[in-house]
Amino acid sequence: VTPGTYNVTVKNAAGCISTAATATINGAPTAPAQPTVSTTDPATCTDVTGTITVSAPLGAGLSYSIDGVDYTNTTGVFNGVAPGTYNVTVQNAAGCISSATTATINGAPAGPAQPTVTTADPSTCATPTGTITVTAPLGAGLSYSIDGVDYTNTTGVFNNVTPGTYNVTVQNAAGCISSATTATINGAPAGPA
Repeated sequence: VTPGTYNVTVKNAAGCISTAATATINGAPTAPAQPTVSTTDPATCTDVTGTITVSAPLGAGLSYSIDGVDYTNTTGVFNGVAPGTYNVTVQNAAGCISSATTATINGAPAGPAQPTVTTADPSTCATPTGTITVTAPLGAGLSYSIDGVDYTNTTGVFNNVTPGTYNVTVQNAAGCISSATTATINGAPAGPA
């Protein structure tokens, strides 16, 4: 019986017809609306996954998928999503599946370039320290370290450095750290014999 409203009657052998009872056949269940989604990309170099969040449709009986196969997610929030492009769909209790919405998680932010440095050794016996200067990369949001721990230097110039070998690194605003460049400060000139 196709969807619609029907008047059902009964006729007996004598030709008498009963009063009608109304019967309605509803249409087939419809698929949920195409999902509305938002994405959050990885924010740091160390957290390399993002989040996909379905904001509509929401409700009881709905489940969500980012691969078209697994519909076990009932919250619409997908955490720990690797960078890539996903087709987000919604399934209702009747098993009907929405059309897909594309969601893209971009990769984690990149680290700064390996630093270029110059050094100035101590020039006199009275001043037994030198200077390490980062010449590149320079710019807002960058900080520098010669010990891999302290990134409070934002100029790239390290004065009063005692003789020794240092690993110079650069950190960006996202917390990404460059590979290291070795810088050596030699000892002060020797006194006369």
